[in-house]
Amino acid sequence: MRKNSILCGACGFLAAVAAACQVPAEPTRSPLTAAENLRQEPTTAQEAFAAWADSLPVESRMPPMTMEMAFAMTGNVQDFAGEDFTFDGQNHPERMHFSMSMKCSGEIQDWMHFRARMDVSMDMAPLREQSGGRPTVVGVNFVGDGEVLWIEPDWSQAWFIEDLRREGAGIESMVFSVQTDTLRELFDTVPLVVPQEQREMMGTLFECASNPACLARLTARSMRILSFERGPDRVLAEMEMDLDVWESFLNQTENPMTGIFGESAYRFRSEFDAATGAVIRTEQNLAAPDGSMTMRYVARLAEAPFPADRFRYTVPPGRNVFPVDVFMKPVIAGLKNQAGLTDDPGEDDFKF
Repeated sequence: MRKNSILCGACGFLAAVAAACQVPAEPTRSPLTAAENLRQEPTTAQEAFAAWADSLPVESRMPPMTMEMAFAMTGNVQDFAGEDFTFDGQNHPERMHFSMSMKCSGEIQDWMHFRARMDVSMDMAPLREQSGGRPTVVGVNFVGDGEVLWIEPDWSQAWFIEDLRREGAGIESMVFSVQTDTLRELFDTVPLVVPQEQREMMGTLFECASNPACLARLTARSMRILSFERGPDRVLAEMEMDLDVWESFLNQTENPMTGIFGESAYRFRSEFDAATGAVIRTEQNLAAPDGSMTMRYVARLAEAPFPADRFRYTVPPGRNVFPVDVFMKPVIAGLKNQAGLTDDPGEDDFKF
């Protein structure tokens, strides 16, 4: 039960981030001048934000942009995973400190055409003996060329790279590919198998992912707007998740984020493009006696679409392509059967 509640809490938290945000490198200074500001009192901020969101075009497309994101977290593993946490088959009653950081940057034309690089570093007490005190560092390159999502891991800085090579499985030389049609089918199917009370919200999140105006209106319905500032080009808002809306995703009594950071775990500061509703900045800073979390994202709108060849992908020499569709198709077929759909897995779902 606890694992399920933690998973739901994490999904709700990440969905709220996606639905409400994206972040600034230096968010302490408002980009609006005093003459441009139209500040609403907290009692009317909700209505002012909703009025702005409702004024946006019904249909809008994500504008081309560059993005940078930084995420960092410290704490004790048991606070997030529970006191019954096991590692390498063993229970660890002692408090296990960890720290992790993630940086991501890239260029986005739309959700099918993008190029990004992500680097993750993690340090956890049980791994220090194996790693010689070194953190676990892994990089990943992502490219969406419109038809295929390419995932290219970079193990060059991983302390266990020689172990991977000795195992002989060849994973260190693999590039993973997923057809975008497979991803669309997965996103269409997942909302059908989640609990009934979560279905509408998850379906709306997927629907609004590439429609900034839709996402702004969803934010108005699912977040409590604490402050609102409107300028000619930007909208700034501080907000927190409306727990009455998100209760189907969040177990408020067992959600580890709430247990560690309290109600501030649900609060964000975000900046939107006033014309399209695109989220271009988001920030969250949380602190507690035994942990901390920071998340910063900034997107810069491009003046013109990126060249088409920017999102072409060439498999590096010596790399082998592993088509993940081989495993995803049966998973999707199983989800469809679970949802009670009549598709015959023997007809279409297993064609790769």
